[in-house]
Formats: sequence, C-alpha cells, structure tokens
Amino acid sequence: MNRAMSRVFTVAALLFVVLVVNLTWLMAVRADWFRARPENKRSIAKEMKIKRGDILGFDGSVMAGTVRRSGYYHRAYPGGTLAPQLIGYDSVRYGRSGIEARFNDELTGQATGLGVQNWVDKLLGRRPKGAHLKLTIVPDVQRVAQAELDGKKGAVVALDPTTGALIASASAPSYDLSGLEDHWARLSEDPGAPLLNRPTQGLYVPGSSFKVVTASGGLDSGKVTPQTKFVDTGTYVVFGGKVTNYGGAVYGPNDFTTAMTLSINTTFAKVGNRLGRTRLIASAEHYGFYQTPPLELPAGEVVPSGRYGKKGLLKPDAFMDPLDVAWAACGQEKMLATPLQMALVAGGVANGGRVMKPYVVQEVVA
Repeated sequence: MNRAMSRVFTVAALLFVVLVVNLTWLMAVRADWFRARPENKRSIAKEMKIKRGDILGFDGSVMAGTVRRSGYYHRAYPGGTLAPQLIGYDSVRYGRSGIEARFNDELTGQATGLGVQNWVDKLLGRRPKGAHLKLTIVPDVQRVAQAELDGKKGAVVALDPTTGALIASASAPSYDLSGLEDHWARLSEDPGAPLLNRPTQGLYVPGSSFKVVTASGGLDSGKVTPQTKFVDTGTYVVFGGKVTNYGGAVYGPNDFTTAMTLSINTTFAKVGNRLGRTRLIASAEHYGFYQTPPLELPAGEVVPSGRYGKKGLLKPDAFMDPLDVAWAACGQEKMLATPLQMALVAGGVANGGRVMKPYVVQEVVA
C-alpha cells in the first residue's frame, strides 16, 4: 500500500514539475510571442488606449486616422476606404491584418527607438502615442484603380520599376473598413473573398504575360535570337501531348520577334524545351518566382509564385517532362503567379532587367 502511494506521489510530483516548467516557459520565453498575436484581445484592448499613429498616403493625406470615443481610440478613414486589404483592419474583436498588423509596434509607439519618446511623454503627463507611417501609395492612383475594378473580381498593381515602390494595390471584391465590425460574418463567409488581398495572395495562371520570362531566358542563354526561325502548324506535338495556339490559329513561318508580337504558343513551347526545365526555372527565379516577395506585410499575406501542385508550391527542381516544360513556357499548366509578381516581371523589363524589391512603407514618422 505504501509502495503504491509512493508511486502515485512520485507521478503527481513529476506532473507538477512539468506543469511549472511549461508555465515558466510560456510566461518567460513565449510571452512576447503571445503578446504579439493579432487575436490577443487583451493586448488589443490595452493598446486602444494609445493614440494610434496615422497611416498616410504618398501625398501626406490621411488614409487611416484615429478618433477617441469613450476613453478608447478607434480608426477613422477621412478619405474613404482606400486599399483596405493592404492597410488592413484593427479590431478588438477580430484582431489585425495588413500594415496595421505588421507595423503595430510602430503605430502604438512600442517599437525599439520609440520608447524614449513615450517615456518623455509620461514625464510630461502626455498620453502615449504611436508613430505615423507614410506609404508609397498615391491616393489618386489608388482611387482610379479601385474605380476600374468596381463590380468586377480581380486586382490592380502599379509600382515604380526603378525603385520597387508600390503606387497602387487594389483588390476586388472589396469592403469598407469602417463597417468591418458590423459586417464581419458576411465578409468572412462571402464566396467572393473580399478580405483576400488578391495582389499578394491571389494565385492565377499568368498566361502569355509569362512569355516575357521565357523570352528573356531564351535570349540570355543564346538558345534563340530575335531572328531565329520557326514554323507554326497550329500544333506542337511533344511527349504524347500537344500545345495549340489560342483560337486554333495557324501562323506558318515566323521568327522569334514575330512570335513575341503575336504571342504564338507553339513557338514559345519549342523555346521552352530548347531552354529545358533548369534554365526556364532559373529565368523565373531571376524575376522573383519561388520566393516570397519582401513586401512589408505579415507572414501569409504575401505568397510566392511558381509551379503549384495539389499540396502547394512545387520545388524548383521538381520533375517536369517536356510537355510540362512546353506549357509552363507559355505560362499555363501548373504555373501560378500573384499580380504583384507579374508587376515585378513587367517592372524588371522596364528597368533594363533589374528587378527591384517591392516596398510600401516609405517612412516611419515619430
């Protein structure tokens, strides 16, 4: 009996030690992680007593401001809702997203380098306040982009090819940030996914716009020149399958310049196989495929482009037979890309082959 009780006591003591160690680890080691979680309502409620910094457009206009009600600060949008999926929401119920989440420490004055200012504010009896963010978004351009997407489903991305500065980022269907709390259930269940940031999270078949990647790979490798001759019969038979032109068109004899101008699928399929999988994927990687663009958004709100299978992004060295390569060279098959990625491709061409890193926050103003 005593031996049995001794065993029970030993097991209980061990479980107690494990519990204490686990709690210590959670409170000491993981405290910052839990505090930073966007769904941590206690932290959000506490931070709502801090005057949150404004989010400003490139022209200095307020895209997301702050008003005080009942002792708490709330977001306000004096210019109407602009780029809601990019700016993101700031909600005590539903957490944060977008720039609001990524730069929460700066906006609430808790980031390294802003602590001194808050210490001075406390000494002087002033309320703590956050820093402002000045974005590269040009509000007038953003309004045009959103207006053009009204009633449609899609995305618009405009950037400066020489710097990578994001000028406009529109996603549709969209939503009104000021009505988030009242309409969350409808928005989160909407099959049109208005909360999705399509420019950075939406994956689409790039189609013929990807032929720029194939063309630059072919020209850089010397596998083709602008004058290289081809003959199009309307069908390119390869590895037991075939590649056809849009609408069943037949172009006959053509050179690579003509193929680029007319977007001839069969010619680009042949160029893809002249390049081979390794060179084709290397050309895509040069433009930023297979890596997450370093835009300043939370993890998961920017996704990489490349070839996708049922389980997600395929590795760059994943097996590709000649038919896979042919269709990938045309921007079809499993090749998927975000609108941001394809804007970077266009920007790389406009910038003489140099692809700039995209960014949207121009300055943190304390």
